Amino acid sequence: MPRQSTSPSPQPSVGAQHAAPAHRHPRASSPSSNTSFQCPRPTNRKLPSPYKGEGPGMGLLPTLLILLILLTACAPATPAPTPTTTATPAITPTPSATAASDFNLIAPLKPIKPTRTPEPFILPPLALIHPSSAGQLTLFLQIPAHTDILTGLAFSPNAPILATASRDGKVTYWDTETWYAIRTWKADRGEGIEHLAFSPDGKSLASLGGQVNLWEVPSGRIKRSLGGATFSWQLAFSPDGKFLAAAGGVRAVIIRDLATGSVVQMLFGHEGSHGAGWVTEVAFSPTGKVLASSASRETILWDTNTWQEIQRLPRIAGVTFSPDGKYLLGSDRYGINIYVGASGQLIRWIREIPHPLGCLAFSPDGKLLAIGSYDGFVMLFDATTWKHLASFPGHADPVYRLAFSPDGKLLASGSYDGMVLIWGITQLDKTP
Repeated sequence: MPRQSTSPSPQPSVGAQHAAPAHRHPRASSPSSNTSFQCPRPTNRKLPSPYKGEGPGMGLLPTLLILLILLTACAPATPAPTPTTTATPAITPTPSATAASDFNLIAPLKPIKPTRTPEPFILPPLALIHPSSAGQLTLFLQIPAHTDILTGLAFSPNAPILATASRDGKVTYWDTETWYAIRTWKADRGEGIEHLAFSPDGKSLASLGGQVNLWEVPSGRIKRSLGGATFSWQLAFSPDGKFLAAAGGVRAVIIRDLATGSVVQMLFGHEGSHGAGWVTEVAFSPTGKVLASSASRETILWDTNTWQEIQRLPRIAGVTFSPDGKYLLGSDRYGINIYVGASGQLIRWIREIPHPLGCLAFSPDGKLLAIGSYDGFVMLFDATTWKHLASFPGHADPVYRLAFSPDGKLLASGSYDGMVLIWGITQLDKTP
């Protein structure tokens, strides 16, 4: 077998050396991946000089970059300084008044303060127009409740809570002692909220939007969804809390049994087509024996025992029963009409209204009638003499909702711009 030659391999020519890559990263020349990296040893081999025209045209800048890389790789590792630790006392979190577990909402939020902390807005007592006044208003608080049209405004009948809602679908509970928001949640993801109503026992809040929902008070958890309510405008609980009436956009009043959540009656009778007969308002009498529904052409009184029509009236807006059920009030283009609550007989009308008419609300004792106007005023009337007492400016937009507190000491008014004004009421003895 011929022996293999042991002569050294021919060295590559200088030109071949120039054709090969002249420089590599130091890590690429390591013998194996298991050996630790070491700096390359100096060599006596003469490198091509770019200053003498040698090498493959390499300039000064690449040479400097390669030297910088080599120096960086060969520099001894500097140990990182040990950070000085200072003992920090443990912080014990303060338990919140309402834990996150209290929420089971579509978009749960912790109790929050209003986006802008409501600053009291103090006004001096306003002069009364009529000397034998039953009360006066003092504006003392402005709450930027919502950024959209305020459509829901209601005081709880037995808790210090004011509920507000708007077209953006949000509902907020306000603490009426501190006036901070204690609950805010997205109650409707579709068409927004059109109306709010507390149940007579104060344990539930009904919201009307793309559907009718019942919410627990004060937790805000959803209790039940009662189905769709497209083009519905207003809700009303029966005084015994058994039924919930909704003004439906199908020219009917929808009556739901709250024990089962099912629809038990559909009250048809409003005339019109293509939206002309849409029912926009509903109200139960305090005795629960009469239900009033108002549409764009007429107002109908219904017997709640038989669900039959009692009386048909001309169309009135802001349908409201007095607290004793004696009167039924509503407004038309000329003023306020006053009817007998049980029969619907017209007994009086008020035409001396200084501002465009909007919503109506009786004080709990039935002595005052508050009217919101489309030019931003809140008007007070004596509900025994039906005399105008005073008009109070405050809103920049039309007043859309009014609500008295259960004790009759506060009046809340809400407008299109989402602002809620809280008015204090001072009862005065009448002049004999």
